[in-house]
Amino acid sequence: MNIHQNKEEKSLKEDPLVTWLIKAKQYSKKNTNLLIGVLIAFIIVVGGSMVFKQMKSAAEAKAGDAFGKAMIAYNGQNFEDAVDLFRNVADNYRSTPQGVQSSYMLGAILYGQGKYDEAITWYTIVSQSGDKADFLAGQALEAIAMCYEAKGDVSSAISFLENALKDNSAKFRHNSIKWKLALLTKDSDVNRAKLLCKELVSDTLANDFHQKAENLMAAIEAGTAG
Repeated sequence: MNIHQNKEEKSLKEDPLVTWLIKAKQYSKKNTNLLIGVLIAFIIVVGGSMVFKQMKSAAEAKAGDAFGKAMIAYNGQNFEDAVDLFRNVADNYRSTPQGVQSSYMLGAILYGQGKYDEAITWYTIVSQSGDKADFLAGQALEAIAMCYEAKGDVSSAISFLENALKDNSAKFRHNSIKWKLALLTKDSDVNRAKLLCKELVSDTLANDFHQKAENLMAAIEAGTAG
């Protein structure tokens, strides 16, 4: 009887699953405090993640309300209040999409007021905001170029337009950017201007620029021939 029982016990002990369960039980007894610590750490991480999500959601809701008030002031052409309201959103909710949009709107208002350096500051924030900026990143680069052109700094304007042309976030603006670049480079870099015009003429999606590009190429060729 004892021999038979010992054989059964030996067989059970040789079972991998039983062996693992025994070792797990022994480990849990020896490392109770460690396991509790791991469990507490897990709870803290999960709880912290939930709190962060709730805080993020609340911040975005507040940013949305504040941005809405700024847009009401802007649409009502109350630009003084709009600037204050947009700045509040841009400063206090910079990590939200509304914060990025507010920075862009500030740039647009200040550009319209001829405050080009201030506009460049806000547009630069948008261009460096990563995924939160979405297509506004490329448009901000184009807007910075407009500011420099208005300041008479054509070289800087060309540089920012070239950067905007490399940014695929606003690809729908690329043909307009190519045309603007062609106009700005026609005197300083004839070959670059001609290449841009050829790209526009050959692009079936750039119908609005075909005739303009052909006319500019003809003018460049006439000037070169002269």
